Formats: sequence, C-alpha cells, structure tokens
Amino acid sequence: GIDPKLADSIGRAFDDWLYGFCRFDPDRLRGVGHVSPHDMDLAVAQTRRCVEELGFVGVFLRSQIANGRNWYDAFCERLGIPICFHGAANPPGTSEIAKVGSHFEGLMLTNTVAHSMPAMLATIAFTAGGILERFPKLRVAFLEGNCSWVPWLFWRLDEKYEWLGGVD
Repeated sequence: GIDPKLADSIGRAFDDWLYGFCRFDPDRLRGVGHVSPHDMDLAVAQTRRCVEELGFVGVFLRSQIANGRNWYDAFCERLGIPICFHGAANPPGTSEIAKVGSHFEGLMLTNTVAHSMPAMLATIAFTAGGILERFPKLRVAFLEGNCSWVPWLFWRLDEKYEWLGGVD
C-alpha cells in the first residue's frame, strides 16, 4: 500500500491548489477537499484544515476500503459538512475486493466498474455497517457511480438483513 504520510501530502497539495483556484471567484467556486483515509488521525486533521482554514464546504475520499479498515470500523469526526466518495479503478492501499479494475484489461472494461462498484461497497458499509445509524446528521454523497444499481442494492441488503441480521 501507499505510505499514509505520502497519501496525506498528496491530498494536502491538491487542497492547496484547489484553495488557490477557488480564490479567483470565491462567490461562485466552493472547494471540496481531498482527504486520504490511510491514517485516521491525519484524515481528521486534514478534514478540519479543509473546513476551518481553507473554507471548503465538504471533503471527498475514495470509495474503496483503505489498508483493510472498513468505513464502519473507524470514521473521522463530523464537522457538519457532506462527505463525498468518488471511486477509481485501483487506488494504492485498497483491499483486493475494492480493486475492481484489476480484474480486467483495457480502459473500457476497467472504467465500467471503477466508479459504481466501489460506491456500492461504501454504500453497504454506510447503511448495513451502521454508520448512518450512529451518525444520523451525517450527509454523504457517492459521486460518478450512476444510480441505477441503488434499488437493486437496497433490495439485496433488506433481503440479507431479514435472513442474516445486521453487523455484530
């Protein structure tokens, strides 16, 4: 996997660039900061920096599970902003199941699954994993993953919950 400090530095560099870009027209341009989930302490600090110092209106993370920690195992502190998730084919440090693009060759096949399947995995963690139950005021967005899979996924989650129960 990727070194957590390097991942945090990449996110900070992007956020610094975005802050400068948004300063051209702050009435119209609102930043959504990039936060690396590879170290929770660094993620919380960067989230605070994005909101409190840079004035961003939200943060985004990759949908994939990072370094074997699922979203319901640990979660950064809420600041009253939406947390947005954006999928990608094979980010470093993600679990094998989350590397959906690694099963295919070619951009078309990889890109077909690169956004929607990681969003599905994160949606499962947030709903069935109890994150939204524990944090009822949390706002979450899953971006660029389409939404035609949502009815099927929630039907499937309901079916499995009735049969097997929740996460213990």
